[in-house]
Amino acid sequence: MNERIRRHREERPAWRTIEAPQSVCGALTALQPVPGGAVLDCLTLWISDRLDSADEDIAVSWERELDALRRAAWPTVVVGNEVGWGPVPDSLLLRRFRDLVGWLGQRTAAAADETWLLVAGCPLRLK
Repeated sequence: MNERIRRHREERPAWRTIEAPQSVCGALTALQPVPGGAVLDCLTLWISDRLDSADEDIAVSWERELDALRRAAWPTVVVGNEVGWGPVPDSLLLRRFRDLVGWLGQRTAAAADETWLLVAGCPLRLK
C-alpha cells in the first residue's frame, strides 16, 4: 500500500497532499494559503475508516463534511468508487460497506453541482 501511495503522489507532483482521516474540511480550512481547489480521494476510503461506528453516525459525519464543502471558498471534487455493480457479498460487513458507499454516494451526488461517472477512462456526465 505504501508503494501505491508513493506512485499515486508522483502522478500529481504539483499537488499538495494531506492526510485528513478525521475532518477533511477542518484540514482544508487550516491550510495556508487557502487552497484554490481540492480533490477528496476518496469517499470509499473515508467510509472504510469508520466501519467501527454506527451507520447513522457515519452518515451524520459525512453530512457535516458535505455542509462544510458546500460553504467552502474553493471547488472540491469528491471521488467515490462504484462498489454495487458486482455480486452481493456474502459477508454482512461487506454488504454493510457496499450499502454505505451507495447511500453516501447518492447524498454526495445530490449535493453536487456536477456528477460524473468515469468508466475505463471514459467520462459520462450524469448531472
